[in-house]
Amino acid sequence: MRTLIRKVGWMAGVCMVLSVLPSGAFADVPEWLPGFPLRAGTIVVLRWSPIPGSFAYRAYRRLGGGEFRLVYTGPQTIFNDVDVSPSETVSYKVTATVEGMETAPSAIVTMKGVEPLKPPAFYGATYPAGAITIRWSTPPGTVFFNLYRSDEKTGSYTLLDSTHQDIYTDRNIKKGKTYYYKIAAIDGNNLESAASAPLEARLPPEVAATVKEKPVLRKVVPKGEFYGEEFYPLVQPSEIGFTPKGELYAMDRNSIQFFDLDGTYLRRVNFDRKWPPPSGLVLDRDGKFLVSFYTDNTVRKIDDEGKTVAEVKYPPTKTGIPNNPNNAAVCMEGYCWIADGSRYQVIKVDRYREKFETIGRLRGTYERKGKEETDLPAITRIQFNPVDKKLYVSLGLTAEIKVIDPKTSKVIKTFGGLGLENSKFQGIGGLAFRRNGNILVLDHLMQVIKEFDRNYNYVATYADIEEKDIVRLSSNLLTTFAFREETKRFYISSAMGNRIYKFDIAE
Repeated sequence: MRTLIRKVGWMAGVCMVLSVLPSGAFADVPEWLPGFPLRAGTIVVLRWSPIPGSFAYRAYRRLGGGEFRLVYTGPQTIFNDVDVSPSETVSYKVTATVEGMETAPSAIVTMKGVEPLKPPAFYGATYPAGAITIRWSTPPGTVFFNLYRSDEKTGSYTLLDSTHQDIYTDRNIKKGKTYYYKIAAIDGNNLESAASAPLEARLPPEVAATVKEKPVLRKVVPKGEFYGEEFYPLVQPSEIGFTPKGELYAMDRNSIQFFDLDGTYLRRVNFDRKWPPPSGLVLDRDGKFLVSFYTDNTVRKIDDEGKTVAEVKYPPTKTGIPNNPNNAAVCMEGYCWIADGSRYQVIKVDRYREKFETIGRLRGTYERKGKEETDLPAITRIQFNPVDKKLYVSLGLTAEIKVIDPKTSKVIKTFGGLGLENSKFQGIGGLAFRRNGNILVLDHLMQVIKEFDRNYNYVATYADIEEKDIVRLSSNLLTTFAFREETKRFYISSAMGNRIYKFDIAE
């Protein structure tokens, strides 16, 4: 029993008993700091306010409907609870120890488990030049995919690759052998969905030969590669481009890094750690970056310190399909055009970030056989061409490029498509635009860059390796690219290789 006393006279020393409190009953108990506990993947960060006179704290955890168990004892008012499955419902409370006794607990905070993503579904397989190319759907909230392969349908599946793309070309195969594939989606909490139904694929003898249509080859010369800032290397670099000052920028999962044209690191802008990994990046008309976050349903405009200046959150539809911006483009008038990867739409918003216009129909609202010219199945990205002042939309499912006039919001041309011909693609990894009006397209699965004239006719293929009838770039796991006209140099990012390659056009 704890007795509290107070002197009522300086000389008398008379003591008055004020109250008698049971063990552990204190007026002060720890309080959670705003925003905590905070979930970050498989880690839960706990932070609470200190209690005067306390030099020890205890944190308790309850999984689901079980009992609270002690997970931390120590003097710090912060604790990282690791290896907590994001799918698990978890509760926490914390107490302090004052004068050898434990206080009452803080308020109990319960964090519901995250529902795993729905599994992707395979669209099917094609067979380019002695390989197997497979494509699949993208469930909303997906950050990347794990692709598995087996020699038997019900056998053991091993991880073949982790990729941000919704397409993969498997070249490590043998003629006449059957392979089985499964695909799983991973969300921002690193939580993996169930695996898809298996896809069976076998290289048919009639298409096992190399492509007969010989490309118009233009040689490029490898000029090395770079990995980012020392001690802070690039982590899955995706978008790359040039600032108005001529610096090269590269966006990865955590920041934007800046380089000179030789790849020497200059500086970087960090993203807020509370944000999920970004999905797209473009410069606004005032030189500020518009960063798209697919899993956060938001396009953020940030300043030079990485702080949010404005946000674009266009309203959801009545169907309940969330906003999932892959990336955005900015036209000459300053309008922002957002490629929505879940809705299969391009959303135009005005400079006050209010919804203005929509191009394309919602996925699931029409049959593929009833496809219209303005439909944008499996849209992956959108880019603005400053030469012809048109918008270029890449489609992952059909490997087509749609050209949109921003003044009329109409599709004026479609080119490309899935195929092995020079004018077609296996997978579109981004575009760049030459000063003469020609369009450069990275086929990241065939590992080449193709050039088209301003009338969208095939011109040439850029590569540095020629193997029999196959040409390719000597770089691996390509993501997207940028082109510098003054130096005739390609910069190609590899999200899985964590680097940027340099290639110069041979004179």
